[in-house]
Amino acid sequence: MEMTNWNLKILNLTETTTSRTIVHEESQIVWLAATDYLELSGTVISLIGILLNYFCFLTADKLPKSSSASLMKHAAFWDSVSAMNNGVVKMGLQQLGLDLDNLSDLSCRFVRFVFPLATFLAVYHVVLLAVDRIVIIKAQVWHRKHYSPNAITKISGTIIMIGIFINTPNIVFYSMLDGRCQPITNEAMTLVAVGIFGLVLFVLPFIILIVCNFFFVWALNARETRTNTRQTTTTGTESTTVHNNRPTGENFLQIFSQEDHFLTKS
Repeated sequence: MEMTNWNLKILNLTETTTSRTIVHEESQIVWLAATDYLELSGTVISLIGILLNYFCFLTADKLPKSSSASLMKHAAFWDSVSAMNNGVVKMGLQQLGLDLDNLSDLSCRFVRFVFPLATFLAVYHVVLLAVDRIVIIKAQVWHRKHYSPNAITKISGTIIMIGIFINTPNIVFYSMLDGRCQPITNEAMTLVAVGIFGLVLFVLPFIILIVCNFFFVWALNARETRTNTRQTTTTGTESTTVHNNRPTGENFLQIFSQEDHFLTKS
């Protein structure tokens, strides 16, 4: 009788283990299918982004020569490089079953250095674009005197040097271990490095962009309010010369093309 009970317990345990294995395998299949879909979506979105950046570059090239137009070209270029690396090359090759990270020790170090570097440069050129708009609003005279296409090139070069400095440790601390590209440091150091990298590459730029764009919208609304106030106090023939200065597409082009004309015409 005891032997029969033990046999039943073993049989139930085997059935439970088998069912868990089946569920685990099914979940892995679903996860792999979802990963393939996400990688394909990422490749398509990256290609669209590169095309839009190309049009942005052409638009900036046709604007009057200014620091903002030059900055737009820098931002469009580096964003395209990042999209090409991460979306087209990396995810595209993964769709073909080729993991660029794990080809060799050299490719492991190369990918871990170049791809994050491109992302860093794309992110911080967008941040620089947001900061540039705030400087135009708050210090127009200083902006005209000190911000030139030459100055933007120097600032861009500084960002590139900082990006190289920050990402150079990846060449040393990544290598092929057990057939996969992974950090050769201990778990604690890896966790600290990932935290710092995430803070520099995602959290800090996100906060700066939120603050700059909030202030930019607030400044435009305040300018519109002041303009509307002047309109209500203007009488007689003078009132016919005042135009409604709502922030339109033309105003935004003025922001990026002619800093000295940023103030809406009145």
